[in-house]
Amino acid sequence: MGPAHRECPLRRFGVIRKLGGPWLLAATVATSLVVEETYPFSHFPMYSRFHPRTWYVYVTDAEEVPLATKPTFRTTTPRLKKTLRAKRAALEEAGVAQEASEAQAGAALLDELAARTDPQHSALKLWRVELRRKRDVVTRETRLVAERE
Repeated sequence: MGPAHRECPLRRFGVIRKLGGPWLLAATVATSLVVEETYPFSHFPMYSRFHPRTWYVYVTDAEEVPLATKPTFRTTTPRLKKTLRAKRAALEEAGVAQEASEAQAGAALLDELAARTDPQHSALKLWRVELRRKRDVVTRETRLVAERE
């Protein structure tokens, strides 16, 4: 055997064939089913049912024209929701009533957003949209959370 001769790397897998490929396949499938991992039909319980209520926020200018969050404020809409929720929780922990905490948190959030954008967008409004599903009907309720003039 000369230096040009090398052993085929696939020969190592001959052991699998000798042990019984179909049994190995069956064992893999059984294990996958037990641990609920059936790629490409994987189990994702977070998508198996939807909550009957959710909400989101968005920002408008003084004329109530929605503003694109990413280019205008260099953040995302989900981040706005998380920030509002965090500010509200901090206020409630400090003793502020639930009714007032969202308005105060919204005002603080609008102040932060105004600092990130052009002066033309200094007058801002923060809106909260509640989505509710009851049976097969989805309702939408929009309300003003805070306003910055």
